[in-house]
Amino acid sequence: MSTVISRSRSRKWPQKTGKRAGSSAASGDGRERGLSARRACTLFKVARSALSYQGRKATKDAPVVERMKELSAQYPRYGYRRIRIFLGRDGHRMSPGRAHRLWRAAGLQVPRKRPRKRVTAARPRPQAPCGPNQVWSYDFVFDRCANGQQLKCLTVTVALNRCPGRWGTLRRRVTPRSAIS
Repeated sequence: MSTVISRSRSRKWPQKTGKRAGSSAASGDGRERGLSARRACTLFKVARSALSYQGRKATKDAPVVERMKELSAQYPRYGYRRIRIFLGRDGHRMSPGRAHRLWRAAGLQVPRKRPRKRVTAARPRPQAPCGPNQVWSYDFVFDRCANGQQLKCLTVTVALNRCPGRWGTLRRRVTPRSAIS
């Protein structure tokens, strides 16, 4: 037992580099470190057949992705769900999950919707006042008297009064008759 421990201490183990240390050592970088492919696969507990594995999905999905790109160029506001329906009509039936995976792998996405510039309706613009008594403003004023009774007043003022008339002079007392006249 002591010989096994001493042997394992004297062995030279692969050192990590800047690249990913996991699969890169088994896939060919192990040879650069002085390891055979068999030894690298044994260390990383990967089958040697995995080194020569070529995925079939890329070749199988190529026509579907190509058609997906065409449809997304033709209908830019449609997402993968609606494009999947079009592909189903073309004979490429697939699940929503597969459609989403292919959509993301192709780098497709729906462009952000730009807010529309609101066009003002053909309303006539208000004309600027050009003489006296054309612009009036009013306001309600609420107050309380000394005995607690509420006082409500409607104040009406002329906003544009270029020629001083009846309201141009300051009066101490305004009676209802003088306000109406």
